[in-house]
Amino acid sequence: MGEAHGNPRWTFRFPTEDKVGMSMSDNQRASVEFTAAETQALGNLPRTDLVDLAIELDILVPAEINRMGLFAEIVVALVQRARAEGLPFSEYDREDLEALPENQRQALGRLCGGDGSLEDLLRRGKKTYKRYQSERPRSQVAMVLPSLLGPLSRHLSRGGR
Repeated sequence: MGEAHGNPRWTFRFPTEDKVGMSMSDNQRASVEFTAAETQALGNLPRTDLVDLAIELDILVPAEINRMGLFAEIVVALVQRARAEGLPFSEYDREDLEALPENQRQALGRLCGGDGSLEDLLRRGKKTYKRYQSERPRSQVAMVLPSLLGPLSRHLSRGGR
């Protein structure tokens, strides 16, 4: 395995074989699952957008990308980012958030420091979204988050960190 880099919480390694970006525990990797529809939708994301998203989340991107492995890393990194600053939601995300099972929406709400109600998630998310617009106007997080809501909320509802 390559040389380790990073802080004590996360270990970054130069990728080898199928390893991608920051190393995750087997529990973290196993708790990030994608449906066939999500896999297809995320597979359509242009490679440059995927790489930009990973870089924005401080994930080391290897020369050869395992797309779904990298998306699993991104979901875990989004959890860390959301703990620190919330998730950027807009009114356009209402239907996607309404479609989530209640336990998954509540898990998202707890992650963002709220009660998990739809209105609370949107209120907090809109504040975060405004901050993203002013500080990170080209953020891939805000653009790709709707596509990752399912895997992210399932990961959280299963105790993912």
